[in-house]
Amino acid sequence: MHKKIFVMGIFSLIIFTMGCTLQDPRENPTYSVIPEVLIDYDFEEKETKIWVKSAISDFKYNSITFEISMDNAIRIFEENNTYCSSVNIEKNMFNVSIYVESKDREFEYNSKIEIELFENDAILRIYDLDTNDLDVLSLDELPLKKVLEEL
Repeated sequence: MHKKIFVMGIFSLIIFTMGCTLQDPRENPTYSVIPEVLIDYDFEEKETKIWVKSAISDFKYNSITFEISMDNAIRIFEENNTYCSSVNIEKNMFNVSIYVESKDREFEYNSKIEIELFENDAILRIYDLDTNDLDVLSLDELPLKKVLEEL
């Protein structure tokens, strides 16, 4: 009897999970709107690459804006009505702020990125300016994936 209840409980949990994750994002955009940022370093191009896209499914955002601060200058890149946006940065130290807007929600990510290059490796230090968290990543651990914070 206990095994039957246990199996039915597991089966119910699987059905519930599938129902939450397999919904059409147009019908329930609650989770599909959550964006993530991916940060990677390209050794061939010698640049840091940053992408923003939905963490769960395809979702078209009203706007995705990158604000890059380096060398006492600020560069702003903005794309409207897009599923994904990216920037490439050739400097080894910079701050990045990312703002993502959907119809009724806004998200933000702020960090300072430092890249230390070695012969066959790179160390990325990513300081989250909102939480003061530090991620230290080597080539084997890239890309970094973080979900953006809702405003």
